Amino acid sequence: MVGFVNQAKAMGFTIFGLTGRNDDQKAATLGNLTKVGYDAFTSDKFYTKWTGVGASQQPSYVTCATAKCTTVEFKALTRKHIESLGYDVALNVGDQWSDLQGGYADRILKLPNPTYYLPSADLPGVSEPRLAPRTHFVMKADGSSGLTQPGDGIPNIDSVKSTIATYYGDTGTGLSNKSTSPYIREMASIVKRRSPAWRPSATSRPSAIRTPRSCSTPTTPPSGPTTWRSATCTSPSRPPSRTSGCRISASRQRRRWSR
Repeated sequence: MVGFVNQAKAMGFTIFGLTGRNDDQKAATLGNLTKVGYDAFTSDKFYTKWTGVGASQQPSYVTCATAKCTTVEFKALTRKHIESLGYDVALNVGDQWSDLQGGYADRILKLPNPTYYLPSADLPGVSEPRLAPRTHFVMKADGSSGLTQPGDGIPNIDSVKSTIATYYGDTGTGLSNKSTSPYIREMASIVKRRSPAWRPSATSRPSAIRTPRSCSTPTTPPSGPTTWRSATCTSPSRPPSRTSGCRISASRQRRRWSR
C-alpha cells in the first residue's frame, strides 16, 4: 500500500486520511505512517475523531442519529464534507466494511483483515447488502462453525478492541506502551528462541598473551653436515626453564650447515 498511495500522489491525486482514532492519537499516527514510508499524508488532510475535550469537538458536518456516532456516520459524512470542498473521492480504501459503507466514493477497495472486523450500522435509510458484514453463521453438528470462515466474517464485539489494547500495553490513551507490554515480551522471547546461540569466532576468542622471549643461535657450526634446529631462549621476566620454549623451529624450517 505504501507504493500504491505514494504513486497516486505522484500522479496528481490528493490523499486524505480518515481514521476512527481520536485527535490525541493524530500526531503519533502520522509519525508511524511517515516511518513506514508514506509521504502523501499531511495533518490538514488527515481526519481523526473528536474526544469531546477542549478544542476537540464534533464538527458541524457530522450529524448522528444518536448522541454517539457510529463509525459509518463519522466516516461517510466526513467523505461528504471532503466532496463539498470541491474534491471527488475517486477511491475509498479500507480493511473494514464500516470504512466503505455510506457512499460518497466512486470506487471502493476492501483490504483483507484476517484478525477482526468491527461491525457498524449503515447510514439511516441506506441499504448496501454487499457491504454488510455477516450476522448469521451456520453451526455444524459437532458445534464448530466450519473453521474456514474468512477474517472479515469473524463476528466480534468491543472485547476485541480491549484485547488488542491490552496486548500492546495501552492503558486508555490509545497509544501502545513502547517500554513493556505482552507484545514486546512475546517478540523478545521469539527472537531469543530463534536466534542461534552466540559462539565466539576465531577472531573473537581470547588468546593467552605470552611474554616475548629473546633468542640467540650458536655462531659456530657443527663439525659435520647435520640438521640444526636448536636455540637458546631467555625471558625478560624469568630465567629460561627449557630451550624448546622459544620455537625457532615452529615453522619446521630446516637449516643445513656444511664445512
